[in-house]
Order: sequence, then C-alpha cells, then structure tokens
Amino acid sequence: MTMSAFLLTQLLAAPAAIDRHALVTRHNVHATTIDTASPLTVGNGEFAFTADITGLQTLNATYAGKLPLQTMSHWGWHKIPAALAGVHPPSYHYERVTVGTHTADYPTNCTPTPEYNYLRSNPHRINLARVFLRRLQGGGKPIEAADVTAIDQTLHLWNGSLSSRFTLDAEPVSVTTAVHPELDILAVRVCSTLMAKGSMGVGLAFPYATEEFSGGTDWRLPERHTSAAVPGQPAVLNHTLDNTTYFVHATGASSLQPGEAPHDWTFRAPLAQCLALTLWVSLELQPPTQTLPSAAEVFAASAAGWAKHWQSGAALDLSGSTADGAVELERRVVLSQYIMMSQEAGSMPGASETGLMTNSWYGKVNLEMRWHHQFHFTLWGRGHLAQRADGFFDALREPARDFTKRRQNYSGVHWPKMVGPPEYMTWADFSDPTDASKPFWWYSGPSGAGPWILWQQPHPLSFAEMAYRAEATAAMKSTVLAKYNQTVHDTADFMADFVLQAPPTWQAAGGRGAAARGLGAMCYSLGAPMFTAEIESNEGHTAPETKDGTLELVYWRFGLHIANEWRHRQGLKPEPRWIKAEHGLCAPLARKINGTGPLVYYPYSNSSVDEPFAPGYAVQLWANAFIPGASHGLNDSVMAETIRQSLHALDINRLPWCSDPPLYAMAAARLGMSDLALDFLLQPKNGGGGSMKYLPNGHCQMGFLPVETAGNGGLLSAVAMLAGGGWDGDGGKPAPGLPQDGSWTVLAEGFEKMF
Repeated sequence: MTMSAFLLTQLLAAPAAIDRHALVTRHNVHATTIDTASPLTVGNGEFAFTADITGLQTLNATYAGKLPLQTMSHWGWHKIPAALAGVHPPSYHYERVTVGTHTADYPTNCTPTPEYNYLRSNPHRINLARVFLRRLQGGGKPIEAADVTAIDQTLHLWNGSLSSRFTLDAEPVSVTTAVHPELDILAVRVCSTLMAKGSMGVGLAFPYATEEFSGGTDWRLPERHTSAAVPGQPAVLNHTLDNTTYFVHATGASSLQPGEAPHDWTFRAPLAQCLALTLWVSLELQPPTQTLPSAAEVFAASAAGWAKHWQSGAALDLSGSTADGAVELERRVVLSQYIMMSQEAGSMPGASETGLMTNSWYGKVNLEMRWHHQFHFTLWGRGHLAQRADGFFDALREPARDFTKRRQNYSGVHWPKMVGPPEYMTWADFSDPTDASKPFWWYSGPSGAGPWILWQQPHPLSFAEMAYRAEATAAMKSTVLAKYNQTVHDTADFMADFVLQAPPTWQAAGGRGAAARGLGAMCYSLGAPMFTAEIESNEGHTAPETKDGTLELVYWRFGLHIANEWRHRQGLKPEPRWIKAEHGLCAPLARKINGTGPLVYYPYSNSSVDEPFAPGYAVQLWANAFIPGASHGLNDSVMAETIRQSLHALDINRLPWCSDPPLYAMAAARLGMSDLALDFLLQPKNGGGGSMKYLPNGHCQMGFLPVETAGNGGLLSAVAMLAGGGWDGDGGKPAPGLPQDGSWTVLAEGFEKMF
C-alpha cells in the first residue's frame, strides 16, 4: 500500500465529525436572474409551493412554457365526473391473455375509446392555487418579468425558507416564503412601501384541473368550478371542482376581496409596510387547532423542522476531496436530499416523476419507480419518511387483492403500475361488471406496456427488509416483522402463484446449441406475459412473447428469499409454494454476443436479436444494482463482461434518463469497477452534450421531462452505497465504491448498509 493510500484509508476510517450546518448551507441556492427552468420550491413532503424569482407565483406566464408554477400536494386530486365526460368506465375492455392454461385480464387495451382516454387521465393531481403579487393601482397592470429588477434570491436549506429581494416600480420589495413542517400552511411575508401605499397586495387564484399528461392546471374553464368565502368565515375560501372540495384558511390580511375575474381574490395589508400572511390549504373545513399559527410561527416551525431533518440521519462531506466532480457531487447530494424531503416524503409512495413541482403521468404514482423515490430514505437513516406512505398500501391492498383474484386468477396481491390514491380509483355510481354487488374500482391506468411490468412486485419486500435491517434492537425488529407481515405475505403469495402458473420448462445453458448438447436444467420461467423494466429493451416484441428478464429473475428470487426469511424469523413453518418458486425460478441465461463473442446477459433470456443492448439502455445491469445479484442467480464474471460490453451502446455522456446512471454505478461498484462506477455516478456531466443536466435548483432535467425526481432519489441511494454505508460483502472498506487513489476524502456518518 502506498503512503497516500494508507493515509486516505486512515482518514476514511476515522470517526466522522461533520459540521452539518456548514455542509448544508454552503449549497444554499442563490439566483440573481430569472431562470424559468429552475424555479425553487418550499414544502414539507406532503405539500409544496413552487415560486418564481419574486418568491411567489407572480410571473406565471413567463414560466409556463418551461416549468409551470404550481401548488401541489399528495392529497389534492380530482376526477371529472363520468357523466360530464360522457363515458361509462365499466365499458372499458380489458385485454384477456392466455398463457398455457392460465387466463388473466390486463388494462393493456389501448384502443382510443372515450373510456380508455378517461381512465388513463383520471384521477389526476391538481394545482391547488396560484399565489402572486398584484398591483392594486394604475389599472392593476399584471407584473411582468421586465418589471422585476435587482434580483437577489436565496433558498435557505437549513431552515427551509425562500428569501427574495428585488425592485418593482422603483421600490425595493422583500418576500419570505416557507411551509409549516406538519400542517399544509404556506407562510408569506411581503415588505415594501408599495404595501403601505396600498398599491400592492397578494392575489390568490383557483384554476380548474386538466386531463393533460403534464401540467396540472387549466385556466380556461371558470364555469366548471366554484369558489366562495365560507358563510360566517370571511377569511376561509371554499373551492369545489366537481366532487373535489378543499379550503384555504387565511390569516394576517386586513381584508380579503374577490377580484374582477372568477376564482380570483386579493389580500391587502393592514396599512403597513409588511403583510404577513398564512394560507392553510386543506380538505378540512375545521382547523386542527383553535388558532392557526401566524406567519412568524410558521417560519419558526419551518426552521426547527428542517434543522431536525438535517441533524438526523446520515450526512456526507466531500469538501476535503480533490477529485474532479467532488464539489458538484456534494452539491447534488445535498440538494437532492432537500428535494426529496420537501416533495417525496408524504402519504403517497413518491409523486409522479416530476415530484410536486408539476404533473407527469397525470400526477399518478408509477409504483415501479417507488424504489427511486423513497428507498434512499432508509439508507440515509430516515426510514420514517418512507413509512409515511404505508397507509397507501393498506388502502390499496383489498381492492387490489380482489382484482387479482377475480380478473387475473391469482392469489395474493398483484400491485398495480400507475395509480392515484385508492379512494379516487372507485366509481361509486357504477357496478363492477364481474360483481354487481361492488362498485366499479379501477386497477391501474391503461397502457400498452405498464401493466406488463413485473419489477415493481418485489419492492414492498425490499422496503420491509430494509426497515427490518435498520432497527437496532430485537424488540424493534419484532415490531417491523409484525407491521409488514401482511404485505410480505400478500406480495409473496402473488409472486409464487405467478411463477408456478405453468409447469417447469427446460432451460438450455451455455448459449446457442446448448440444448442439442443436453446442457441445462428444468426451471420455472418468469412470464410470459411481461415487459422488461425499460420497454426500449423489449425489441418491439409483445408481452406474451417475452419472458425471463434478467433483472426480473434476480429481483424475484431475492424478493421470495426475503419472504421465506420473514417466516423463519417469526418462527413460522416454511410456505412450500414460496420455497418452490424461489428455488425453482430459472437463473438469468448468459449468451454469446452474435453467437461467437463473450458471454453476456441480455435484457431477457429469449431475446431474438444478436445485440444485447438497445441504444442508451442496459436494463440487465440493474440486476446487480439494488440486489446482491451473485447470491440470486448472477455470475459475477458474466455481469462484469456485460458492463464492459454495454459501454459502446450506452454512450455514457448521453444517457436518456436521470434515474439510470445511479443504478449502473451500483452495478459496477459491486464488482470492484470503482472508476467506472464513479463515471456513472457523476452523470450527467453538464455540458457533455446529452439531454440530461442538473439545474441550479438541484433537479435533474431530461428529455421530455422538465425535472425527474427519480434521478435525485436514485443518486442518493447510489451515494449511500458507494460512499456511505457500503453493501453486504464490500470487504469492510470505507467508501467502498469510490476509487482508492487518494483524491477522495470522505466523511460519512449515519448510513445504513445496503443489501
């Protein structure tokens, strides 16, 4: 060992002593110009407010083309009444698929009927309100971007507040914005002589919802919704969109007056230079306390809540590193923590791929992406934030179990792909066509690919296992076993039934021609039907033609292993079908590239093409990322060769999704390929020419999405594994996934070890 390597090892192994306040605050976001791609957000994980350079949503028109400014939550949803839309939801025709002797219905019929379009876009997440600065004199001319000068805006990460200073109409203005950590209260403090003169106030406007894939707002349909002050409570507004009703409770203004346009309101200051306003946005009319907090109390609560977040759990300090990319990596890590704690730590298992900034996939949750959105919380010692979504699965369980049994002929629970809150997935006005005694319940957003995806099924098992590992005492571990027991059993029952739906088949080993030589074994295939985790790797084949995805085989083996261990820990007898499925599943099949090249893994075993990688995609690498692949069917040598061979197809500097590079980094790190793992971890390298880039606000922008929060969450999991707690079998080295070349000085504390 060289002296520099020895010193690095000694430094890494020393007890961490991180100045967390300095670590966090050196990455406060500061802006002096308008950047419509990079607005800033304050939130509490359940409710979030995205602001422009004024600290509010004043320049809505300026930002609309890039990233619309919205106020969103995990509870604010809407669906257009079926009668208004002129549809009959139970008339949607499921696609019936028979494989062998098993028949199941899937919402994969994409014939563009009114019912298909309606069920795909309903329910949808809504923009709760626009809050903005408003001129009250001179005809009330709307404030435009050119009117705002001398900009000085800072997002203070340690206390969760946004301070904005600028000049408007030749007068200085300061705005402070924050969200209460426990109540969905937005606090706003606006100070300016413009307020004292009565020439400026704060406006609030309610939009209608939209069925568009992205966005969340439609200002064109005022006749579709109503808003009014609640009788006897002039500071409380009621907003109703069809069957969705919520309230805004305001405190701090001298008056609340309706504007000239529908659904438009104005708050005025009490003839003072500052207006300190709070807006509690809720489904409830009655507040949880007799007196709602003042703006000052909200700012104080925000500061205390965020300090508690930062002082708990894990921390990673790279400031002593000399490696290229260390400063930017630390910035991304700190801001990613803020983004995920402010937007993705609520009652839903993550948000859509764009968080609570704006909608994508109509705001619905893609459950296969929950791993990216929330798994990192436990690795960073904040598992309680992921567990806030446990109630979602409790509510989803029974209707999903019923669908799994009646429409798909499986036991257990087949967790759906694209969903809203379970209570919004029921249409009480209609009976289920297979059981008239039950209301119509919609299982998953219809799609030609999504319902075929299988890799989300083991996620509940992974989350349960990580929660178990994170507890330090036998008593707490026992509590976790009891808490997730039903979820483990429901999940494993379906997985085993799906695997055992058909008799075992002969799987040849050793590439083409192996069957003729008698090489192989009897095993159970996974699928058909199925799609790989990234459908670009499916070669255009249909789901009934596809089986044995490399990732899916390894992950399902791992998940069933967890389930079997769960019963063992509880002193229960083994479940024979679980054992049979785990040990009977086929192993991923290695094949020679073009029949003559080195052995590699393909996206799925019965792939019909010679090239194992779609341009920009290598989904088979995921099988060694968040799973200890070698323990569940992978060959390390073959996977290492697969990674090496993938590089020409991936074009590492032009990867299409922000969420992919962290997984590639994890896969390489497990095999000791630390230089390559780091190269993946640092993607995208801004200016590298690809469609991805990290923005000043810490979000990752890619292709058709203005932000992809799954990239932030994936990054946090990968960093926790490579530079934080490591993984099972990492040899006990500190920062085991980073190059040990003396350029990385890592202080890490509070991390959990990855599988």
